[in-house]
Formats: sequence, structure tokens, C-alpha cells
Amino acid sequence: HHQNKRYLSSGINAEYGGVSLSEAEASIAAPFTSANPSISCMKEILRQGRAALVTASVTFRFMAMYSMIQFITQLLLYSIGTNMSDSQFLFIDMFVISGIAVTLGNSHPAKILAPCTPNAQLIDLKVLILLTCHVAMTFAFQFSGFMFVKTLPFYTPPVSSRGIQPCSENTVVFIISQFQYAIYGIVLSKGQPFRSPLWKNWSLMIVFVVCTILTVLFVFQPFHFIPRIMNLLSLETFDVKITFILMMALNLVLAYLLEMLFDCKSVTRRLQEVRIANKSRPKYATLQSEWNNLYSNFNVKNFYS
Repeated sequence: HHQNKRYLSSGINAEYGGVSLSEAEASIAAPFTSANPSISCMKEILRQGRAALVTASVTFRFMAMYSMIQFITQLLLYSIGTNMSDSQFLFIDMFVISGIAVTLGNSHPAKILAPCTPNAQLIDLKVLILLTCHVAMTFAFQFSGFMFVKTLPFYTPPVSSRGIQPCSENTVVFIISQFQYAIYGIVLSKGQPFRSPLWKNWSLMIVFVVCTILTVLFVFQPFHFIPRIMNLLSLETFDVKITFILMMALNLVLAYLLEMLFDCKSVTRRLQEVRIANKSRPKYATLQSEWNNLYSNFNVKNFYS
């Protein structure tokens, strides 16, 4: 009886929710209600729940990358005594980030229920290592463009005594950061096996295409009002413009390959082993185990005798 009670308690503790198969019944033990009196609704709950977990993780990682990209941009510009203009901040926050953040969660659950389960933690060893690698890659590309523009013949240094004035560093770092916002909005928006493919999220694809087209316009500047409104300078030669476009294409490829590497089963399994090995057992679990061992070895007849 004691063994059955312990198994029942373990089973209840392992549950995360229940489903009521009647519309007239709902309780804390069954937060979901199904009009169809069949357990087939569990498949839909698992599909929706796993997609929600992945969406929460994707949104968290994108907002973390957005913060780090803008932090690196401002750090580089502060080093030369300048910063982004108000129009540049407004464009980033109102159009780029708002559009991507709103459409990231529009992906539908995958039609086929995957045999594996998604990571239920927003912050763990895998996420921290992956974000660190992405941040290092972001800094490498921004710093490369920041130093490369100083070697060009049309380089225009900043004039700190006149407030925020257009300069070559500001133009290059702003353009690179715009590409990176769009790149990580696409790379981090995972699809299968828990969500529908990326291309089916048409709203996110529209935002990605619009942001890419606008950033390409910032590079080539075919209209005279663009540099005046966005506080940018011209990159002059066609070769330099193509160089920055190819640099961002390389950033996209490397970021995608990095995500694919960490999605590899062998890498994921190894990181899980490291996390489990370094994870300390909760105190309540230790006390419960000791109490169960003490209770199972306790003999009432010997106590009274």
C-alpha cells in the first residue's frame, strides 16, 4: 500500500495539467476543457504548448540580441564621442524592432507532433553559450566595419564640438546594425519540428523583406532625402557598398550555421549531460528521499515491543 501511494504521489507531481472531457466540469486539476469526449485532444494541447514554449524562447533571445546589438553600436560610437541621431533611434524602435517582435509569434504549431520536447527553460547552458557566440559575432562584424571605413579615402571623422553630426563611423555601424536586426529576427525564428516552417509566417517575411530593402536604400542612397533624414553620409564607391552587402550576407550564413550546429543532437546531448552533472539536487528532494527511506525501514511492531 505504501509503495502504491508513493507511486501515485510521484505520478501526480510529474503532471503539469489535465483535460476535462466534459464542458460542465473544470477544475484546477483540469485547466483544459474539451468538447469532444476523447483523449485525442491531448495531441492538440501538446502541439500548441510546445509551439508556445518555442515562441517564448525565440522572443526572449531576439530581444536579448536586440539589446546587445544596440549596446555594441552605441559603445563603438561613444568611443569616438558621437552617437546615433534621433531619427535613427526612432527608425530602429518604431519600425524594425516593433515589426519583428510583433510578428515573431505568428508561426502556427507544426502539424505533426514531434517525438522530442522543446527546452522549457529560457536561460540554460545552451542558450547562454549560443547567445554569447552570437554577441561575439555581432561585435566582430560591427568592429570590422568600424575600422574598415577609416581606411577609405572618403572617410569623414566626427566633429564632437557640433553635437551629433554625420560621420563615416555612424553611417557604417548604423547600416550594419540594421542588417543584423533583420538577420537575427530570421535566424532565431525557428520553425520545425515544433512550429510551422519559417516561410509560412508571411507577416514576418514581409517585415524582413521591407527592412532589408530599406537598409539597402540606406547603403546606395538613390534618393537625396534619405541621408538628410537619417543623418547618414554616402559610401561613395560602388565597390565599398557591395563589400558591406557581402559582409552582411556572410553574417547571415555564419549565424544560421551556428544555430544549426547547436541544434545538432550530439551537441545538445553533450550540453544536457554537462548541465545535469553540474546541477545540484534540490533540498526538498533530498529530504523527501531520506524520509521515504526512513519510513520504509520503520517497523511498528519493533517500536512497541
